Amino acid sequence: MKRTVLTIGTIAVVTLSSALFTDAVHAQQTLDEVNAKQQEVKSKLSKAESQIADILYEIKEVNDELARLQSALEQNQAQIEKTEKEIDALQEEIDALNEKIEQRNEKLKERLAAYQENGGNIQFIEVLLGAKDPFEFLSRVDAVTTITNADLELIEDNERDKATVEEKLAEQEELVAELEAQKETINDQKEQEEASKKKLKEKEDKLQSQKANLESESSDLATLESEIRAEMEAAAAAAAAAVAQSTSDNVANDTGSSNTNNGNATSNNVSNSGNSSNSNSGNVSVPTPAPSGGGGGPISKGRSVIGTPYVWGGAQPGGFDCSGFISWAHGMGRQTTDSLKNMGTKVDASNMQPGDLVFFDTYKTNGHVGIYTGGGKFLAANSSRGVEEVSMTSGYWAGVFKGHVRRVN
Repeated sequence: MKRTVLTIGTIAVVTLSSALFTDAVHAQQTLDEVNAKQQEVKSKLSKAESQIADILYEIKEVNDELARLQSALEQNQAQIEKTEKEIDALQEEIDALNEKIEQRNEKLKERLAAYQENGGNIQFIEVLLGAKDPFEFLSRVDAVTTITNADLELIEDNERDKATVEEKLAEQEELVAELEAQKETINDQKEQEEASKKKLKEKEDKLQSQKANLESESSDLATLESEIRAEMEAAAAAAAAAVAQSTSDNVANDTGSSNTNNGNATSNNVSNSGNSSNSNSGNVSVPTPAPSGGGGGPISKGRSVIGTPYVWGGAQPGGFDCSGFISWAHGMGRQTTDSLKNMGTKVDASNMQPGDLVFFDTYKTNGHVGIYTGGGKFLAANSSRGVEEVSMTSGYWAGVFKGHVRRVN
């Protein structure tokens, strides 16, 4: 009898340990996959951050160049304004020169008119020969020379002033053209830099979006890793408790068998019957049934698919994510955790009833949702083990439950 009891106990322990070991191996494999994926995401995240840093440096260089071009434009504009003032002054000078030329032309016209009054085109020799005496001749020679020299000077002055005016006008036009060309060149460069800046900004925005997605994925993986580790710890604790309980059972059965050998066959039968009854009474654990409540429908429906694997975006018995499971169990349209967290009526955690929705702060506030089943447990599609009913008063889930409860029935 002793050997039989020990054998049965050993088989139970081995069977239970084997099942727990298998779960542990699967959990470890999942954890290894999560860690590998996390390393890949972090590598991509590091690369994206490096590219963003390079682009930000390029944008800084473009901004510096734009600032330099803007400064050049301002200097160019200041030079244009200065040149315009010089042009205004030059124009006044040109007007003055034109006035002098006009005055000289008037003098020449007057002299020509005087010549015409004396018979038209007067030959200087006739003027000289008309003298009555040597003194008058000398006087006429001086007069003719003076008139001639004066006319020549007027003509030379006009030509010189005209040349000056033309030179200054040419200088003015050349300066204005040069400044306008400089302005156009700077504006072209500025447009090119602005276009480069726009492209860099678009590239930065794209990388920032990729970075945000990678950070979100990394956060999800971190949450998944925490859940798996919590479940592995719970499985290890369950295995240890099972081994301890089985050892206790074996010791109790062994003691009962020894006592039986000291009596007669009838006593043995009675004793064994008593020992067996006492053993069962002391070791069989009857789970406390979950309190009944308004959530019976969703709870019953949810329990019918326990073991269904976790699938991102899943909302059917073939695979669920947390919000998809809630949507299916409650028979509502496809919801997300963000929409569920505001649905129905907010309930204080101390008054929650079976069927109420309970939220957990995993990778974000209210990032995970389940159905409260009573007795400190909840039903949910958890990322590592799929649909299951677990405790929310101890372990990982107790640490991330912050009291957010909604009643949707």
